[in-house]
Amino acid sequence: MSRLQQQIAAVQARQQRQWTWQCVTTGLLVSGSLACLAGAARLLSEGAFGWQWIAAVGMSGPVIGVAYAYMTSRSMRDAATAIDRSCNLKERTETALQFQQSASSIDPSPLQRLQLADAESHAERVNPEIVIPPQRLRAWPIAVSLVAAALVLMFWSGPRAATTASEVRNDVVQRQASRVEEALDELKAVQKERNDPDLDNLVKELEVVIEQMKAAGMDPKEALAKLSEMEASLQEMQQKLEDPQAAAELQQVGQALALSEAMAMAGQALSKGELEKAADELQKLEMPELDRKTEKAITEQLDKLNQNNGEGSAKKSVQEAASQISDALSKGNRGKFSDGMKGLAGEARKQGQRKKLSNLLRKQCQCLSECKSECESECRSESVLESESIPLGHRQTIRKYVEMIRPGGNETDAVNKRIENAE
Repeated sequence: MSRLQQQIAAVQARQQRQWTWQCVTTGLLVSGSLACLAGAARLLSEGAFGWQWIAAVGMSGPVIGVAYAYMTSRSMRDAATAIDRSCNLKERTETALQFQQSASSIDPSPLQRLQLADAESHAERVNPEIVIPPQRLRAWPIAVSLVAAALVLMFWSGPRAATTASEVRNDVVQRQASRVEEALDELKAVQKERNDPDLDNLVKELEVVIEQMKAAGMDPKEALAKLSEMEASLQEMQQKLEDPQAAAELQQVGQALALSEAMAMAGQALSKGELEKAADELQKLEMPELDRKTEKAITEQLDKLNQNNGEGSAKKSVQEAASQISDALSKGNRGKFSDGMKGLAGEARKQGQRKKLSNLLRKQCQCLSECKSECESECRSESVLESESIPLGHRQTIRKYVEMIRPGGNETDAVNKRIENAE
C-alpha cells in the first residue's frame, strides 16, 4: 500500500468513527426520550408492564445508530475529497485515487504516473487529525441525561409493594387510642394516691388495650370490641364503688346535725354530698351546748339510723358513729362525741374519695362511648368501601375525605349545646 493510500485510509477511519458517534448520539436522543415516556407511563400505571421494556427502548437507539453507521459507512472517495478540501489540493488526491483504482486493469499512462507522483508528494504533508479534527457533539450530554433519567424512572416506577393488613394503621383507631390514653392519665394519678390493687389492675388492663389499638393492623371493628371491653370493666368497677345506702345515711346524719347552729355548716355539707368539705368541718367540731328541744330532735334522727338493717362496712361505720354522737349528746360525754365525729369524718372522707373515683370512671366511660361512636361510623364507612370495587389507592383518598368532613368532638359538643339552648 502506497503512502497516499495509507493517508486516505487513516482519514477514512476518522471519518467513520465520527459518523458512528453522530449516529449513536442521534439514536440515544430518540430512544432516551421514548424510554423516559415509557418510564413515566410505568410510574403512573404503578408498574403495569416490566422494566425490561424501558431497557429495550433505551438500548434500541444506539444499536440502530451503530447499524445505520455501518450501512452508510464513509468511503475512500469521501476521505480523498476531505483531504483535497482541507489541504487545498484541487482534487489531486481524488483523481490520483481514481488512477490507482484503474491501474490494476491497464498500465498507467505517463500523465497518470505524473499525477500519482504529485499526489504522493503531497500525501507526505497530510495530517489526518487536521483533515478530520476532533468533533464535540452538543447533543451528547443531552442524550446521556435522557438515558440517566430513563434509568431512574425504570427503577422507581415499579409496582408498589402490597400493604398487608398487619401493616395498616387506621387513622380513626389511632386517634381514639390517643384520646383514651390522654383520659387515662387522670385515672393513673388517682390510682397512685389510693394505691388500690383493683384499680391498679384495671389501669394495667386499659394500658394493654390501648397499646393493642395503637399497634398496626387493628381495624375499626376490632377497636370497637376492645373499647366495649374497656367500658364494661370501668362500669363494673364503678358499680363496686357506688354505695347508695351509705350515701343516704350520711345525708340523713347531715340533716340531723344541721338542726344545730353550731354544727350547721358540717351538717349542710354532709347532706349536700360535699363529703371532703364535710369531713374537714366534722373534725373541727366540739360538742356544742344544746337546748333540750334541739338535743332531742338530733338524737331521735340519729337513733333512727340504728333501726335500719343493712349490710356493708360503710353502713355499719356510719351507724356506729351516729350512735356514739347521739349517746354523747344525751350524756354530755365530750370524749365520746369527739370519737363519733372522727369516725363520721373518716367515713365521709372515704366515701368522698369513692365518689370522686366513681365520677372519674363515669367520665372515662363517656369518653369510651364517644370513641365507640367514632369507630362505629368508621365501620359503616368501611362496609360501604368493601361493598364497592374501588382500588386501594382510591379507598385511602375516600377515607381521608371522610375524616375531613366528619365532625370532631368539639364540633359535636357545640352542636349539642346549641340544640339544648334552642329547646
